[in-house]
This record gives sequence, structure tokens and C-alpha cells, in this order.
Amino acid sequence: MKLVYSLLLALLVTGTTMGQWTAQSSGTNKSLHSVFFTDLNKGYAVGDSGIVLKTINGGTSWTTHYDASGSYLQKVQFVNADTGYAVGGSGLYLKTTNGGQTWSSQYLFNMNYNLFCVNFVDISTGYISGSTGLIAKTTDGGTTWTVQTTNSTNSLLSVAFTTPATGIAVGWAGTVLTTSDGGTTWVTQTSGTPFHLASIFFTDSLTAYAAGYRGTVIKTTDGGSTWTTLNTGTTQNIYQIFFNNMTTAYVVGQKNNAAESLILKTEDSGTDWTVQSPGSTLALQGVHFPAIGFGYIVGDSGLILKTTNGGAVGISNTVAGNVNYKIFPNPVKGRFTIEFPEFSGTATLSIVNSDGKEMLSLQVSEQKVQVDFSGKPSGNYYFRLTSDKTTVTGKLLKE
Repeated sequence: MKLVYSLLLALLVTGTTMGQWTAQSSGTNKSLHSVFFTDLNKGYAVGDSGIVLKTINGGTSWTTHYDASGSYLQKVQFVNADTGYAVGGSGLYLKTTNGGQTWSSQYLFNMNYNLFCVNFVDISTGYISGSTGLIAKTTDGGTTWTVQTTNSTNSLLSVAFTTPATGIAVGWAGTVLTTSDGGTTWVTQTSGTPFHLASIFFTDSLTAYAAGYRGTVIKTTDGGSTWTTLNTGTTQNIYQIFFNNMTTAYVVGQKNNAAESLILKTEDSGTDWTVQSPGSTLALQGVHFPAIGFGYIVGDSGLILKTTNGGAVGISNTVAGNVNYKIFPNPVKGRFTIEFPEFSGTATLSIVNSDGKEMLSLQVSEQKVQVDFSGKPSGNYYFRLTSDKTTVTGKLLKE
């Protein structure tokens, strides 16, 4: 296992470098635990005192859309642009059907459980995990919930389903539970770790990763029956793991009992990990990437971080007097040219739409690239040029 420090990459980059992650103004000092974006512009963050923040401009500004002034919110998830859910302490459960403009709230299960995670597989079927072994299921979009039998008393910090029937829950003391029948039965599996597991993420129907305390990341390729421990090179506590494709993942957290934040990135399914600089000493609680390269992290004291280049040290495209790319014509009608005067070598050029869907990807080895964008819908697009030394990002408009 190689632990590569991103700071060394800066020595290889010519021109002006920019920070990996940029702090956004959240407008609150309440700790934030979870973040979720429905496209590149619209996102939500939840945290202490039941606060719900929303942005419609990619994190430039955030507004408060709900504040329970009591129980905290631990997790937020949207199943489409309009319908979303959030859960938290004392059974607090929120739902919106209008893109977060208003939220209905209730306290589930007689306030006997703290709720740590919500995971909807589709608009109707969803699961909640919580304290003392709680897993509950809905098949009517959250109108009613049925508590399932898990035979566990350990708090279950995260639950994820790859189909309405197949799922994994993880929690305290290395607890791993699996189901193949929609939670009618849950089977306890051997995780191989005694440490708390805080997050679970599927990359396909059989492959999943769980992350947790003391730098723990474990992997399964058989739907959770057996697990392999990966070497992250850290003993810091990990609070969430997130994959933005089959091989590239981020974990976030904080060193146990010390003011030191943690961001690790892998691009080879967890074999090697790169340390990224968050520019903060606060605990980092949640991470979400609505598109490859475009990501957000939330944490204590209202911290929100953003990257548009996957967290890599790259060349800024907004440095006064030093334009590092040119697009002509822009707005784009069909074919256009994009030029990178400082680039040399080989790289990948990708273009995504405002929903984060990749519209084009090609290998480039010249400073001036001809791109055929004919037939693509009108709207805003974002490009990213990535090589082993630099990352350049920017925006273009298709008429």
C-alpha cells in the first residue's frame, strides 16, 4: 500500500496552483453531518438542532429551510429532484416533496431510537437504521414504517441497498448484517474488525465497502458474506465513504481526540490512498460527489468544503493575467476548440452536464483540441482536463 501525499504533487505543477478544497459560507456555526446534491447546482446539508441548508448555485450561498431547534439530523437523501428525506436524534424524520422548500416532520417509534441513516432504493421502498439494532422499512414512500428483526443490540450507523431486496447494514463493534429478502431476515456476518463501522457503500450488486473508526475500510465482493480489510495507512476515525465511480472513492473523518481533519482518496478501489488537504482542523462528517470531480464535504461548526477538480492540486483557470484555457467559440453551437497553453503530455478531457451526467470523454495529447458537440442539448456544461500532473476545470455554454 502506498500512501501518497498530495502536497508533493504541487511540486510537479507549473503555473499557479490552487487549493484542493475551498470553504463555502454556510451561514451557520452548527455542526453539519450529511450532504447530498441532486445536480451540480442544487444541494442540501443537515446537522445539529435539526437544521436543513439548501443551495441552488453550487454552494456559493446557502439558506436555512428547516430548523427543528432540538434533535439533530444525521443523514439526508433525495430519490429525485423533488423528494428527499432526513433522519436524526430521538426518531426525528423529515420528508419533502417540493425540492426542500417545505418539510413535514414527525418523531418515529415513540422517540425511542436515534436514527442514523436513511436509504431509499426507489420512490416507494426505503430503510432506516438506528440505535440498539433498529432497522425499519417502508413500501409507501415513508407514510408508514415497519420495524424489522435484526437480533442485534448494537447501533447500526449506516444501511444501503443495491436492490429493494438486497442490502447491508453496519454499526458498532464491527457489526455487519446482510439481507437478501428485503429485510425479512437479517444475517450477522463476520467483518474481521472490532471497530465501529460508520458507513457502507455499494459499487455494484455484489461489491461494497464499509468504513469506520481507526482508519478501518473493509471490502466485500460477494454481497457481504466475506470481507477483506484494506490498508488505508491511517488510524484516524472515518465517518463516511463515497464512490463516484467503480474505482474512485473518498473517505472523510477526524483523528481520534485530536484537531486533525481527514480526507483520503483512492483511484484503484482502495489499494492505494492519497492524503488530501482540507485546510481545516475540524471533524469532517459527510461527503458527496454529484459528478466526477465536483464534490462537497460537511463538518463541525458549519464547515462546508467544495472541490471542482476531485480534490487534486491543479492549475487555476481564474488567475488574473494568466488564462490557462481558451474556448472558442463560446457559447458553443456545434464544433468548438479548447486550448490549454500550459499543457503537455497526455490527459483525459471529460464534459458533464448540469446534472453531472458525462456527455463526452476523450484522450488528448495536444494543447489545442477540436471537439464535436453537435446534437447535445442547450445548457451549461462543465469540463475537466486531468493528467497525472494537473487538473484544469471550466464551464462552457451550449446554445
